[in-house]
Amino acid sequence: MVSDTRLILQNGALMQLELRKGYRIHCDEGEAWITVTGISRDFVLAGHESLELPPGRALVEGHGTLRVIRNRPLPLLATLWSIRQLSRLARRLRRAHSTAPVAALH
Repeated sequence: MVSDTRLILQNGALMQLELRKGYRIHCDEGEAWITVTGISRDFVLAGHESLELPPGRALVEGHGTLRVIRNRPLPLLATLWSIRQLSRLARRLRRAHSTAPVAALH
């Protein structure tokens, strides 16, 4: 599952983002300067450029429209749990169907 948030930066606006793992920022139009805590260099994005962001704090300055995109894969444990639950449900339905009395039609 992918989700994104659109940001519209006014000229010179400064925005702070707190990010977890798995984020990317995409510049739809305009220009953005990005400083990420713990990284010694800044990044500049122009229209239609993207940048994978590490977890942590990012400062964004510039103008235009940006999207912060998060890829959220379904955790493996949740997937395995869902498969197990569906398997149990299927077994219950098969048992209920095989033991259900047959109604006589007149």
